[in-house]
Amino acid sequence: MIGDAPPTSFDLKFRLFRIPVRVHPLFWLIMALLGNWSLQLGVEYLLIWVACGFVSILLHEMGHAVAARVYGAYSTITLVAFGGFAAYSPVPRKAWKRLLITAAGPAVNFALVGLILGIEVTLRAANVAPSPHLAMALFYLFVQNLVWGIFNLFPIWPLDGGRMLRELCALGGSRKPDIITHTVSICVAGFLALWGILTLTGQRFPAIEALFYGFRPSIMMTMFFALFAFENYQMLDYHKRQRRAYYNEDDDTPPWRR
Repeated sequence: MIGDAPPTSFDLKFRLFRIPVRVHPLFWLIMALLGNWSLQLGVEYLLIWVACGFVSILLHEMGHAVAARVYGAYSTITLVAFGGFAAYSPVPRKAWKRLLITAAGPAVNFALVGLILGIEVTLRAANVAPSPHLAMALFYLFVQNLVWGIFNLFPIWPLDGGRMLRELCALGGSRKPDIITHTVSICVAGFLALWGILTLTGQRFPAIEALFYGFRPSIMMTMFFALFAFENYQMLDYHKRQRRAYYNEDDDTPPWRR
């Protein structure tokens, strides 16, 4: 989902379904910091949180990687500080293929949410009480895949929602999909960052909180949105400075006729 990190001698490397996976050591650290509140229950619950986060993010990226492989691309997965990303080459020329590859990641998250709900319904129907550790693992997996899945669909580049917006613009025939994507990303991320800043200073916005089911932004989330807004501003400025014309990547018209 976010950024790259240079390889280190402490990386965990393995293959899953013949797809190379690399886990940067910062992934474990940040995941532990995100779940440090679970230490109140015991160290083992923090370890369960980290393990569930690893599974959730790995399967999300596997969704991208497997979908890319279906279209003939070579895929690799890297898990880094605040998530991960699936790199693939060659990138499909058709926008609808790129859209499906991008959508495959969140689709896996929501499929896991459905699976977990199915497991809980089955256990209740069988009148089986899971152990405290298993119950907490199911809870962690449910929250991580639901919350992170929804968050990742925000129309903000480089989140999957932003990438999907870009491909939808291309499918719609826009000759400037990047301009539209980064402009929308700045507006959405900037609004959420401003909301976070005002909330952290004591302001309340019941209407917005109701829209997000009572969710209130944290310092970390506010910093994320502010960073996304700034990054998209830089990318928008870069694209506007390009002298070449924008065109739909699905357009087979020769370059000299565009």
